[in-house]
Amino acid sequence: MVAEESKALNYQHIQDIINNIPDLRLQAMIAAQYSLAARAGELIQYDHSNGITTQGLLKSNIEERDNLLVCTIPNFKNAKQPFKKPYITKDEPFLYKPFKKWLTVCGEQVFDLKIRRYRQLVTTILPQGYASHALRHSRATHLAEQFKFNAYEIKQFLGHASLDTSSIYVQQDLSRTANKIKKGVEWMNIETSIQAINFVMVIFFILILIITPIGIWINYKIKEASKWILDWS
Repeated sequence: MVAEESKALNYQHIQDIINNIPDLRLQAMIAAQYSLAARAGELIQYDHSNGITTQGLLKSNIEERDNLLVCTIPNFKNAKQPFKKPYITKDEPFLYKPFKKWLTVCGEQVFDLKIRRYRQLVTTILPQGYASHALRHSRATHLAEQFKFNAYEIKQFLGHASLDTSSIYVQQDLSRTANKIKKGVEWMNIETSIQAINFVMVIFFILILIITPIGIWINYKIKEASKWILDWS
C-alpha cells in the first residue's frame, strides 16, 4: 500500500479520474466520496459491530441551496456529533454534474449496494495501492491547499472528533509552503551567485578591453623612445 503520508492524490489527478469514468453510478460515487470527504460507511448503509445500522446517504437528506447540494450524513465514528453537513458545489462541475445527474435516477438510498462491493468498485478506479479512504484524505488535503480552509473549517466539514486531527492538514500545507519558500530562496541565492560571477566576468573583460589598447600604446611609445635614444646616441 501507499505510505499514509503520501495517500493524497493530486487535485488535477482527481479531476482526470472522475471525468474519465464511463459508468454514471461509479462516477457519482467517486465524486460524492471525494467532494464530501466521507468515509465509505457514511455513504453506504453500514452495519456496526454493536448491532446499530446507519442508513448512509439518503436522497431525502440532500438539500439544494443556491449553488450547493448540502448532504446530511451520519458521522458514525463521532458519537458526540452524529451527523454532519458537507456539500457539493457548482464551482466544481466535475463533481457536481455527475452527482446531480445520478440523483435523477437513483432511489431513496443514493448508493444502494454493500459496503464491500462499494470499496471494491472504488479500488478499480483509483491508482494501484489506493483505497477508497484516500478520497477523504485527498479532499482534506485539498481543502487546506486549494481552498485555504482553516483547521476549524476542516473539522466541521470532515466531522473530526478533535481539532488536532484537522490541524494536521493545515500544518502539512504550511510545511509545503515553507519548503517552497525555502527552495525559492535557495534558487534566488544561486541566481544571485551566478549574477555576481557574470558581473565580475563582465568587469574583467571591460578592463581587458581598456587595458589592451593602453598597453599597446605604451609599448609603441617605449619603442619610439628607444629608437630616438639610439639615433641621438
